[in-house]
Parts: sequence; structure tokens; C-alpha cells
Amino acid sequence: DSAMSPADSAMSPADSAMSPADSAMSPADSAMSPADSAMSPADSAMSPAEAGFSPACDSEPLMWFASARLQVGLLTRHVPLSQVTPLVTRARLERGVELALRFLQRTGKAGTAPIAVAALDPHCGEWGVISPLDLEVQGWVRDLRDRGIPIDGPFSADTLFSPVSLRRFAGVLCWYHDQGMIPVKLLAFSDAVNVTLGLPLVRTSPAHGVAYDIAWKGIASPASTSRAVSLALALSAPGE
Repeated sequence: DSAMSPADSAMSPADSAMSPADSAMSPADSAMSPADSAMSPADSAMSPAEAGFSPACDSEPLMWFASARLQVGLLTRHVPLSQVTPLVTRARLERGVELALRFLQRTGKAGTAPIAVAALDPHCGEWGVISPLDLEVQGWVRDLRDRGIPIDGPFSADTLFSPVSLRRFAGVLCWYHDQGMIPVKLLAFSDAVNVTLGLPLVRTSPAHGVAYDIAWKGIASPASTSRAVSLALALSAPGE
């Protein structure tokens, strides 16, 4: 069933084209200090019950992007924007927060600041004037915070990724793909690692595309790939 003919898997140069500027990285961009990948001695992951989360949506993985400058999670992934609103649910938010906290705890970054939740609509829907959805999300966030979960928001996405805002939070949860990926690609293109949280195994990858157009030319940088391997090894270390 999984057989694929060469014709099926063929990719034209136009399909895979990426400009050198898109994939170029300097050696400085790829620098990674030991502290970036450091793990805490003990895995302090909590169960959903311990954290007070509902059991719903308990198998949904979370696409997470880890870098020295910012940590971002996507509560939905490759979903058309027109289909995102029905997916904005309390269960999905709770699952995302649970997985994000586990990862931050495991990498020694928890407890420094709360996790921020990005608003879905412009200006948080003006708290009901434009749309009531972010007002509802605010209630979910308040309930989690009242249970001792370090979370805050929602915050308008147009200012959430400013340098001042990023220093206030340990990570940011976004409701749709481009809301989180645009700041990741702008601020940590060569530094970020894609980590899939919620799987029974460690899964990491570079946070950028394959750049077929510059393959075998000696100009592609392995920075994000190297960091993805380093993070995978650290997460897989005995006792972690």
C-alpha cells in the first residue's frame, strides 16, 4: 500500500526551489552553548491529573519550536485558516499547556516565567466587540492560573513577540501555524529546532525547509540540523 513509483515521488526544481538567501546561515547563527541544551537532572513531568487538566484531547501532539531566543508552540498545525476557529477549545489549550510545561521543566526553563497564549483575533477581539472568542479563552486561562498553572493571556499577537514581551514569558502558545512560524523564522531561523511533544519517542528536526536548489554546492548551513541532533541526544539521555 505504501509503494510509490519514481514518477509519483518526483519533484520538479520549481516545486522545491528555495533561494540561497532563505537558507543561508552564518557560523555565528549556528552557535549553541552547552546551556542551550542543558537538561535538569530529574524529569519533572507531571501527569494530566496531577496538573488538574481534563482528560480530553489527551493524545494530541504539540508542534514546538525551541531556540535560545524564543519558545513557541502551535495549538493547530497544517490547518486552513478558515478551519481554525472551531478548533479553539479548552481541551486543546489544556493539552498544549500540559505538554509545553513538561518540555520546559525537562529543559530547565520552567519556573522562570509564565507561558503566554496568543489571541486568535486582532486586538483580542476587543474583548467581545469584534469577536467573543478571545474573551472565552481568557476565562479558560484564568481558571488554569487559579489552579496554579503558570499561564497568562490571551495577548494580542501583533505585540506579543516584541523583545520586551518575549522577556516576560517562558514560551508562547499560538492558535495557528503562521501566527507562530513567522516570528520563529524571523527571530530564530537558524537556531530553532522543531520538537514534536506528546509522542512516545523523541522527535526533532530542523525548523526550516530542505533547500534542494543549493544541495551539493557547499553553501547550505547544517546549523539547525546540528542543533536538532544535539537536542534529540539530550532529550534521550539516560535518566532524562
